[in-house]
Amino acid sequence: MEITKEDNIKKQITSFYKQLNTFQAELISDIQPKLVSDTDFCNDKNWWYVKQEGLHAYTLEGDLCFANADDRSNYASFIEPNVAFSRLPKHMIQVLPEETIAIHFQAEYSEGLSVKLAIIEYSKSEKEKTTLVSLEKEQYLTVGKNTKYLRFAFKITGKGIVRVKQAVIERVFEKKQVKEIIVNPIEQIKTFRELKVACIFDEFTMMNFQKEVELITFTPENWQTVLSENTPHFLFVESAWHGNAGAWEYQIGKYANVSRESLFALLKWCREREIPTVFWNKEDPIHYDKFIDTAKRFDYIYTTDANKIPDYKKQAKHEKVFALPFAAEPSQHNPIQLAKARENKICFAGSYYANRHLERRQIMDTMLEICQEFGLVIYDRNFERPEPEFRFPEKFHKNVVGSLSYDEIDKAYKGYRFMLNVNSVVHSPTMFSRRVFEGLASGTPVLSSYSEGIERMFGNLVMISEKPDELRAQMRALLKDETAYFRKSLEGIREIYGKHTYKHRLNYLLGNMGVHLPVSTNSVCVMAIVRSEDEIKKAIAMFEKQSYQNKKLALFIQSVEDFSNINFIFNHYKTERVSCYLLSYMENYTDYKKLLGTDFMTLFNKEHFYGRYYLEDLMLASVYTDADFIGKATCFQTVGKKLVPEKNDLEYLFVNELFPSRSVVRTDYRFHKNMKKLLESFAKDETLAVYGRFGAKMFSINRFNFIEKATSLDEKWFNQVEI
Repeated sequence: MEITKEDNIKKQITSFYKQLNTFQAELISDIQPKLVSDTDFCNDKNWWYVKQEGLHAYTLEGDLCFANADDRSNYASFIEPNVAFSRLPKHMIQVLPEETIAIHFQAEYSEGLSVKLAIIEYSKSEKEKTTLVSLEKEQYLTVGKNTKYLRFAFKITGKGIVRVKQAVIERVFEKKQVKEIIVNPIEQIKTFRELKVACIFDEFTMMNFQKEVELITFTPENWQTVLSENTPHFLFVESAWHGNAGAWEYQIGKYANVSRESLFALLKWCREREIPTVFWNKEDPIHYDKFIDTAKRFDYIYTTDANKIPDYKKQAKHEKVFALPFAAEPSQHNPIQLAKARENKICFAGSYYANRHLERRQIMDTMLEICQEFGLVIYDRNFERPEPEFRFPEKFHKNVVGSLSYDEIDKAYKGYRFMLNVNSVVHSPTMFSRRVFEGLASGTPVLSSYSEGIERMFGNLVMISEKPDELRAQMRALLKDETAYFRKSLEGIREIYGKHTYKHRLNYLLGNMGVHLPVSTNSVCVMAIVRSEDEIKKAIAMFEKQSYQNKKLALFIQSVEDFSNINFIFNHYKTERVSCYLLSYMENYTDYKKLLGTDFMTLFNKEHFYGRYYLEDLMLASVYTDADFIGKATCFQTVGKKLVPEKNDLEYLFVNELFPSRSVVRTDYRFHKNMKKLLESFAKDETLAVYGRFGAKMFSINRFNFIEKATSLDEKWFNQVEI
């Protein structure tokens, strides 16, 4: 009865506020129907733009006119003296949340010219979204629930003149009048997989991005048909040599007597439809000249070498130029072991060019000689070529074992304990080989010749030095200290998966377009069965120690009788991230995901030691595997005065058995038990092997950051495994 009364009161309050908001909207629409007056809007003095970029505003017979002298896009901002739309405006145009506004123009403009009104919405503290509105018909826009302010800008694309004869931007009170609500397609995207990207890529880039988004491929002959039937969110073209399996060969870079008309027509088609265009020169700085004439025609330019950004800005005559290094793709570049164990050698997969400049050749010879001292294996990219300039020097012939295709590259990355990288470009802050990202993601320590970019980006995660003796010393240190080797391996995996996957690169690309699509991580709930307030405090301390951020804690009270004031426990310890439940009530729950609200769950046992990175390493494995259970089949146990790994050969492998106290499990896995029985089973640490018979996939990661039965151990023991 009390609950019903409370619900009724809440409904009455909600209804009152709705009526109040409706009255407020109606009153404002009567008092101030227009957001902007025609006179102010059509006054060229109220429009700010970058004059040096070819745009000019003027008034003709009371009409607002813009003349654009360039093919590319230019923005003109109303009142606000900048086009930095991510900033909060100083001149606020106030609106009500979820208010509807009508937009109507009378305008004339040159053929081939595209003109859109950009409506940028802001909350009290940040930009919310941007909507582009056509001038050709009356349209209606309902602003977001957090929107407090607006600003306006024109986006003018192509050469020509636009003349705005009338501009009406006014409030609409009667929602039934709304005919067409404007939706900007790219801003409706919630996941990367929903993103449609028209692309011209070479093989490697195609393989890396196709796992993350929907790639739309096409040829010079069919692009218009393909893209008309499946409109992309943006066009992404790289410095391709063979583009889309050879379809665009010689048509991206500048070649004598080869036409790029198909590419230019594609860019024009995208410009007319307000489809953003992106170019990535992955060959900078060496092949800058080959691709600059193409790159400068795109809306956004990305380069692997940040040093080239000023050159691109000068040639393209715009500021939307950014550095975009290589990255790793989790389904391809991960530490999952091969069938054959790693050999204790250094692997180099690449090419040798005897006819290239002397300094680069000398650096490569020095690096190969160092690696020979520790055991060197070479996979020669030009193994089948007979020309002498592509052959490794005779002293390295015994180390050459063949070549690898890209789909066999796993053998180079995970078949050996170390990997060699040699840099052609030394003094770029961002440009170095993709093999560095891919090797680190595979858990393989990388030995590299000097590179400014590697040193800046990874510091000592990569063994790097300009002095050969320092490189030798770093190698010897890892060879004699197994823990140091695994620390280097684990730190590399964490760094790449935390910052340098192709999802992170897409997040950066979209952010520069004004679209925020975060790189989401799987969530995990740490569960603990508690019998006293002291155990609650210990469980919270164990939980807060974990480096992994996307986590929750669920405390299950064993018995109300164990606590003198159960209401205090629930009120005091319950937070946004911590929940409290009575274990006995869990008999009524079988939907673990709905109850906990996370993707994974795990039960912490107070008798075990859980290191800082315990959860992080397990949850990173959920990115590169589809396992139902992820745990540690190999773990440390105390034997006398030593820590000894149990089942030493079960790391980064799919296995047949795991245990709950050292695993995370998917909350949507069907255990066919209520939550109480499942927790009791987990508390007894009953094997998960039985679920293998029902198709459960189990994956075992590394042995570190966990010790079984560690209550009698002190800090020095924990320091040995916490890496």
